[in-house]
Amino acid sequence: MEILKDDLAEALNLADVRYLSRSKRMYGAYTFSAVDERNENVVLKVQPLSELEGYRRAQQTIVRLPDRVARHLPMIYKIRTLDELGVRPPADDFGNPEELGVIVMERLEEIPGNMFDLITQPPVKSMHSLESLVRDREAFTAVIDDVVGKTRRAITLAVAGSPRGGNADEEVERLRRMLVSAAYDPEITAPSGGIVISTIDGLRSAIEKKVQLWFRGLGEPARRGKAQSLTMTIMSSISSSLGRRAIPREPMKQSPGPLSRIRGVKELMTAIEDLKSMNINPDDLHGNNIMMRPETGELVLADLGHFT
Repeated sequence: MEILKDDLAEALNLADVRYLSRSKRMYGAYTFSAVDERNENVVLKVQPLSELEGYRRAQQTIVRLPDRVARHLPMIYKIRTLDELGVRPPADDFGNPEELGVIVMERLEEIPGNMFDLITQPPVKSMHSLESLVRDREAFTAVIDDVVGKTRRAITLAVAGSPRGGNADEEVERLRRMLVSAAYDPEITAPSGGIVISTIDGLRSAIEKKVQLWFRGLGEPARRGKAQSLTMTIMSSISSSLGRRAIPREPMKQSPGPLSRIRGVKELMTAIEDLKSMNINPDDLHGNNIMMRPETGELVLADLGHFT
């Protein structure tokens, strides 16, 4: 390892090359920190040629992407095979040295723990993720808008069967606004002793209170079970939404979860959707492959080995 590190430093004109990590995959990438000839902090990766092709495609693509997309991809400075550099590592450490190459790219940082949770933990599994969603009024409103759309038939049936009746569209909108206001209920963010279910129960209780108030506006007696039935329908839809990750696991069979609308994550997800609209697929998405550009706080897709 030390011999390889020194040989690469000389061949690539890098200084202060230090080992950082190794991929868990057999013959996966070795990663080093370094300083390049511009005195900039960079990352050096040694990895299979099959993944080098993904970086080559990315390098060719980034230059023609709009800035709103390109800023969420890393700057790639050099891509070389070990044969091109005249460097041969010990075969027993790296497998076949003819099938290896190196990448020099900008240095990124790991995303903070709270942001990592937002990306990798759906709200039903993380109190922090749920509270972050509730506090972000725009993101929470988007969840409620989606839920009201999916449960609209049940809501309009409740209006039609109520003593006072009313205009269905107006009553759907009245309930939507009331559900959005549930985010302000102190039960949701009250201390729960770190028990996630208590936080979710707080949301359920707040939603139920809003549904009951809505039914009273329709002239329904509080003793009847229609409010509980509609609450269950709405909470089932909300729970389904809260069970999705901000960035789905690969392959992306689910749509992005509600935390994809949180600031920071939202910009990254927009860039990913833009890439896919251009028939560019940044595969192998997961929390460990998303890092942060320290100067700007932007989230960046750090591993482009499967960029297709």
